[in-house]
Amino acid sequence: MRPRGQALQIGWLALLALTLVVVLAIRVRLLEVPLERDEGEYAYAGQLLLQGVPPYQLAYNMKFPGTYAAYALLMAVFGQTTRGIHLGLLLVNAATIALLFLLARRLVRLPAACAAAATYAVLSVSPSVQGFAGHATHFVV
Repeated sequence: MRPRGQALQIGWLALLALTLVVVLAIRVRLLEVPLERDEGEYAYAGQLLLQGVPPYQLAYNMKFPGTYAAYALLMAVFGQTTRGIHLGLLLVNAATIALLFLLARRLVRLPAACAAAATYAVLSVSPSVQGFAGHATHFVV
């Protein structure tokens, strides 16, 4: 690889890293934000699962039980708190960004893979899609 090409690759990766740092900073600031209405429903159903109550026995929502299971897992690992739920969301979001980058890297060149991962990262924290909240879409992407 030529030095100029290597410098461009480093530049793209640095730009992606900067984007990830900004998204991480946003997510860290949102750790203590109270649960949004839907998050509260998912968290309650997740708590019931942790207590051994089957889905839909004491609480009903139109989501599939995988959302409740994801919340139960997050709360089992990080604690049954707002901070724990949002910390789990932060890690799920980071893993999704990383996996999206790796998938895109297999399909396209580095600049496009960096652009795909950075675009998803920025859009995933956007208020217009309620990116601050741990909705089911964060767990299925």
